[in-house]
Amino acid sequence: MRINTALMPALLFMLLVFVALMGAFVGDGADQKEKLRIGVIAPLSGVAAEYGAAISNGITLAQAELPAVHERIEFLFEDTPYASKAAVSSFQKLRTADRVDAVYVMGVSFCDAVAPLAESAKLPMIAQCVQRSVTAGRNFVLRFFSPADKYAQAVIYYLKAQGLNRLGVVIAGNTYVEEMLRALIENALPSQEITTIARYQAEDTDFRAAITKIKHSQYDAIAVLLNAGQIASFYRQLAEQEVTLPTIGTNWFETESEIQAAGGTMENAVYANNIVRDDFTARYQAHFGTTSQITFAAFAYEFAKLAAQAAQNRGADAAPGGLIEQISRLRLGPESAVGAAEFMQTPQSGKAFDFAVSLKQIQDGRPRVISADNPAL
Repeated sequence: MRINTALMPALLFMLLVFVALMGAFVGDGADQKEKLRIGVIAPLSGVAAEYGAAISNGITLAQAELPAVHERIEFLFEDTPYASKAAVSSFQKLRTADRVDAVYVMGVSFCDAVAPLAESAKLPMIAQCVQRSVTAGRNFVLRFFSPADKYAQAVIYYLKAQGLNRLGVVIAGNTYVEEMLRALIENALPSQEITTIARYQAEDTDFRAAITKIKHSQYDAIAVLLNAGQIASFYRQLAEQEVTLPTIGTNWFETESEIQAAGGTMENAVYANNIVRDDFTARYQAHFGTTSQITFAAFAYEFAKLAAQAAQNRGADAAPGGLIEQISRLRLGPESAVGAAEFMQTPQSGKAFDFAVSLKQIQDGRPRVISADNPAL
């Protein structure tokens, strides 16, 4: 058969294009296969949106600063309303449709709902929540946050140091604040008395009846265990009735919009949260222009770093739960955004990392660390 030599350049060009396209296709598939796919279940809208935004920002900053995070991991975010059923739906989508290798789940109600499903599916789950029960007795769930008891102990010893023994509690219907109340009661010292003054629904904003009770009782301090959207209203109403008792709160108090809405009435309120290094705070604020819920951002940032290290060793342990095992062999040094932390495992707590806790106080409209050296912790 004779070949028309006039067509040779065109045929050669077409062959080169075909080879290039096939190479790009195969290369993209290889890169995609090598990447660890992690689903993130967090609220990016609604009442808890500043938590979800902080987690997203923390991961974004890790991707920008650390090439390994960008190269080895693909994060898939599910904007999940602050409700257990929504978290279950997000998990099922990530597991079946997106076929993720692991999930990163934020919040007590989300973790409670998703942990049994992740364990049953043998899908590694990293839980950014405060309850020990979410990891106890489970092989595929790792808690990447301090337990409620550790925050409660910091507050309890602060109250002791201030001579505040009678604590009144105003609480909303929320699994997170309920867990914090349990921890306060169980860790209270013999000299301390904790009394629930009033319980409210998540949508309630009129707290005058509870404040009237506070005015006519002999409490030394008030625990404000309310949700975002309620806290500022409570403090404004407290100021209107000229109640000046010391107050304590939860990590909801690190929500900038709540502090601003309170109009200065949250000044001197104290709460326990984790240490966040100043250098991380400065970089984060320069990048995003906010420090709202920066603790959640710092944890997400450090998790992304650990996951990138684990992804590098992924081939050594590709079995279900391998990611958990890889991360459990790693540690965070004192230079990390949340300070030094190591993996620990006990029958009561399951698999978790142990982090330092600090006391923070609202001063001049901003949370500031007042103590990070509690010997009781």
